[in-house]
This record gives sequence, structure tokens and C-alpha cells, in this order.
Amino acid sequence: MTAQYWYSGERYGLGKIINDVNYYNPLFVYKKNKGTDVYYEIDDNENDESLLTTYFRNNPNHFKLLAKEYKQECDILLRLINEAKPKDFSKIFNLHVSFWPKLSLMISLGDLLKQKRLRTIAQHAYNLRKQTEKVEYLSGNNLLALANQILPDLSEFIYFLTFEEIKNRNIPPKKELLKRREGYIYFEDKIYTDLAFKNFKKKKGVVFKKERMTEIIKKDRILNGDIAMKGRANGRVRVIFEEYQLSRVKDGDILVTAMTTPDYIFAMKKAAAFVTNEGGITCHAAIVAREMKKPCIIGTKNATKILRNGDFVEVNANKGVVKILKKR
Repeated sequence: MTAQYWYSGERYGLGKIINDVNYYNPLFVYKKNKGTDVYYEIDDNENDESLLTTYFRNNPNHFKLLAKEYKQECDILLRLINEAKPKDFSKIFNLHVSFWPKLSLMISLGDLLKQKRLRTIAQHAYNLRKQTEKVEYLSGNNLLALANQILPDLSEFIYFLTFEEIKNRNIPPKKELLKRREGYIYFEDKIYTDLAFKNFKKKKGVVFKKERMTEIIKKDRILNGDIAMKGRANGRVRVIFEEYQLSRVKDGDILVTAMTTPDYIFAMKKAAAFVTNEGGITCHAAIVAREMKKPCIIGTKNATKILRNGDFVEVNANKGVVKILKKR
């Protein structure tokens, strides 16, 4: 369901609210025990900064309206966490679809704090993002809890059902659910389980530039990302794909993950530094790193693929570089 409202919000909702100036077309690849990778078409978002800057500089009142709607939707979602019943399932899901493109905008605009002509809007977006960073996570869990109430006998597969399947109680055969649990690709409103990844790429004509980056980084033993909190730290890598793995983080480890959530706090207190695949300066990892004053590099794209548990690395967040000093 998360992939669904993420995809719908960014692919369709984002273009609508900014008059088709820009949109995203995310692709999700889930692998058992390795979490979900999210890929974007570079041609879609390589000019985000100039497009957003120009649009909202020319339409400041539109931003105010979006910010107001975003805050109202956050407040409703938070209230429904305590009040929701299974009959509210569809309402909450649709709120997520509406909320997600605004969340995406707040993150993107918050990252433009250095733009003098957009500083007021960027600061407002940054503050809103910081105030509401837990909403999607908490409400997403609420959505899953309601789904479990609707289909109590399918709790082991609830993560692998679509909104429509849950709402209409139209459950796929167990064979299909078992395939999804092992891994799936979600793209253009469809779930693919029967296509091997290489065959999917060939069929859809998709080129993953990230794979070429992986080969280069492995050879040079250097990984680059964006600076969220300056500082330096050396330590052993602990890669986290799922929340149940958080207890494995030891004092002084370098926490490496796709992105962090509030559930990561205990592990983040132990870690010496954080390195994430995704995120901007308003993401959870960046905010917590500044609060804890720990080095943090975000937006590496593929840290969880390059770094391995036990690698000894140097995190130089003054330069946005992770260097592998010794392979495990």
C-alpha cells in the first residue's frame, strides 16, 4: 500500500498541484530481508531545483494554500490514529494519496534554503516538514493495523496486499502471495512477480544507471553523498534493511540504511555516524543527526549495496565522502 500511495501521489498528484511543471515516475523493487529500493527516472527530476524555484517564486500564494492543506491533512491523519475504525480504511488511504505529493514538495522545497529568492518559502517548507516528520510513518502503521482488522487471518501477508484487494476482500491465490513475499517489482500501477529483474528491465526498456555507479565505487572504495551534519567518524558498518535488525547496532557502529524513521532512534544513539541511500536536509536522518550532533551523509543512492556489515570505514561528512578502509 505504501508503494501505491507513494506512486499515485508523485506520479499523478504532483503534476496536478503544480500545473504539470514536473512529476515523478517511481519504480519499487522489494526483496525479502533486504527492504525496498526506490528508483526514479533521471529525465523526470534532474531540473527539479530550477523548476520548483521558478514556479513557486511566481506563485507564492499557491504555496501558502498547499502548506495549509498539507497541515490540515496531517492533523486529520494524526487524529485518526486514535479514532479510526475499519470503516475509515478507504478515507485514510485516500488521504495518504492526497498528502504524499505535498509531503514530497515540502521535502524538495525545504532543500532549497540556500536559494535567496525562495528562502521564505523554503524555510516554511523546512519547518513544516520538521513538525510533521512522524505523520506518514505513524499513519502508515495505522493503515496496516486497520487492514489487519479487516483481514485478521491474513496478517502474515498484509504487507503484500494492495489497497483494492483489502478493501474489496479480493485476495489473490496463496501462490501469488508467497511470490510477493519473496520479492516483487511495483511499476506503473502494476505488481510483477513472475519476471526476473533482468527480464523486467529488457521488457520495459529500463536502464539502471545506479548499477554502473556500483562498479565504479567498488573499485575506488569511495562513496559520495550529501552532507546532513558535518563531522568525521571511523567504525564498523552495520547495514539495516528491516526494523527487526536494529538491535544489532552496537556502540560506535556506522549505521547504514535506506532511510531512517522514529523507530531507529535507539540505534542512532549508539551509532557513531549515519549513512543513508535517500533523503534531503529535511529527512528524519538529517534532523536527528543535527540534534545528536553526529556525522551524517544522506542521498548516497546505493550505500546499502556498496557497504557490507563489518567493513571498516571512514565517514567524512565534512566532504560528503565515505571511504572503505578495510573490507570485512
